[in-house]
Amino acid sequence: MKKLKSFTLFEIVVVMAISTFVVSISLAVYELVNIQFINYKTMNEKIKELYQFTYAIQNDFEEAYIISSVGKDINFEMKNNVVCIYTFTDDCIVRKIKNSTDTFKINVININKLYNGISGDYGIIDELNFESNALDNFQEFSFYKKYESDVLMEQEKIE
Repeated sequence: MKKLKSFTLFEIVVVMAISTFVVSISLAVYELVNIQFINYKTMNEKIKELYQFTYAIQNDFEEAYIISSVGKDINFEMKNNVVCIYTFTDDCIVRKIKNSTDTFKINVININKLYNGISGDYGIIDELNFESNALDNFQEFSFYKKYESDVLMEQEKIE
């Protein structure tokens, strides 16, 4: 009678135990990596939204003919007679221009609208400052407008 080479029951149980241990470690590592990836993706989306907002408002500050504040709104009057309106609420900033609306999920804290260093909620402004904790830490945002001399002279006549 010829003996067949095979594994004993004990050897198979040991291999299964080792395999179970390796698979459980692999699943735990996969779960940790997946959580980190989701956190990374969420943070990148927040950063992208901040960059898009910063780019849009900086561009509007540069291209605006005159910028005026009306309560929680800031109106950007462009040279081509287009008006861009930013509405600042506690949990988001809404930008409306022509037929499009952009909503930035940025919470606004301590908003200051200034003209020649004087704060005011109504009238022309040349500086906008506010704080936000969009990335889980406070960040300051500051935007400035240098008006052309004809705009300033026109404002002097109105006042």
